[in-house]
Amino acid sequence: MSAKSLHVSLALAAAGWLSACGATGFTHEELQALSTARPARSAAKPESASVRTLARAVELALERNPSLAEATARVRAAEAGLRQARAALWPMAGADLALTWAEAPSVYLFKSIDARSLAQNTDFNDPGSLENTELGLGANWNLWRGGRDQATIDAAKFGVAAGVAAEDAQRNALIGMVVAVWLDHRGARELATSDEARVRMLERQLGDARARVASGSALDVDALAIEVRLAQAREARTRSQLAAKLALAALRELLALEAEDELDPAPEAPAPVSVAESLEAALALAHERRHELRAARAGLDAAQMRVRAAQATWKPRLDLQGRVWGDDNEVGLDFEEANSALTLSLSFDVLDGGLRSAGRDAARAESMAAHARWRAAELAVQHDVDRAWLALEGARARLEVAEQAVRAAEQGSELIAKLLESGAATTSRYLDAESDLARARAEHVLARIDVQRAGFELLRATGSLENVSW
Repeated sequence: MSAKSLHVSLALAAAGWLSACGATGFTHEELQALSTARPARSAAKPESASVRTLARAVELALERNPSLAEATARVRAAEAGLRQARAALWPMAGADLALTWAEAPSVYLFKSIDARSLAQNTDFNDPGSLENTELGLGANWNLWRGGRDQATIDAAKFGVAAGVAAEDAQRNALIGMVVAVWLDHRGARELATSDEARVRMLERQLGDARARVASGSALDVDALAIEVRLAQAREARTRSQLAAKLALAALRELLALEAEDELDPAPEAPAPVSVAESLEAALALAHERRHELRAARAGLDAAQMRVRAAQATWKPRLDLQGRVWGDDNEVGLDFEEANSALTLSLSFDVLDGGLRSAGRDAARAESMAAHARWRAAELAVQHDVDRAWLALEGARARLEVAEQAVRAAEQGSELIAKLLESGAATTSRYLDAESDLARARAEHVLARIDVQRAGFELLRATGSLENVSW
């Protein structure tokens, strides 16, 4: 093999190796593993094969929910971005290897001088061909860029703070969704139990009515009236059972349960929680605890730091550069004496085609957008608290009305039952009274669930769910 072809082969091999190093950096097996990666889960199985309590449901949601895992990963990405920004303060060093074949006087002379091998009788106009190997170590340290690096680091710090706040906000929202769906299932199951009891009662009454019709002591219209109410009760039972199943399905999704995991919520109600005593107190808590506000504020601070970084591009930069290298006018690494250079340079971009001004304007526009997002977050939190507070007041008022309605319906049902025994009331009137009582009890169940849900929703709106002892 000729020397020229050897140089070309070595150069191509080196280029191929360097391009491979600068590609993905992952093996095929690692890439395949990344493509099928899942959020990390605990290797230990839950103590019980079934989820029975709300506390366990909240724990599983925080452990397994993919949305929360995504928010956590974004925090890690922001922390890595901060490490990247800090790396700009450190010097950069590298190594280079060059294999050269040339028939150029300038290349021949400079390479030969660096290799300390320039012959005294060299013809400067026609020195001949050159085979050269050069190995170098270089370092570059940016000493000053007008504060751009520090502004970038500060922006990255605020980015981490925004990510952490967003993760906390996701956690608060996730707990709120789990609690709401849990209470939805509890309410639907209680309604289904009530509807099932009503269906069985009407089925017994229909049997008695048909027996009386057969004996001639009752009319067909009485049995038909019971059949109509029985069909309505069965339809209500179907709706409540379906609502309970849908709530379970939603809960499975929030908890990221597998097919083999069993979900069987206990019928017990969650422990009472204390909420703010006034709307003003609730708003004060929200401004103190809502993580969305912290995230928006940190995002605004980061945007303002990026404006500072963009403005610093008009300032000069000061760099310190150093290099040590050796040359050999043969294919090999036998260097007799190394060369070195140390340079301190001050540079300034005079003309960039509007690149810096465009970057500054973009950073300012993003800062304005971040300020608008911060203001929108404040308004959204205030509206969220207002809505939650009004919902709690409305739920409490409906519960009082529902309690009064149950008492009135019970008294009415007892009175109609006595009148029916004495023959002063019809079967249809008695069934209407029973239907009113069942409806009042169902509304009372829903009202109690609504008060619980509204209380937890107010806790979510004030950012206080994470402080609840489950």
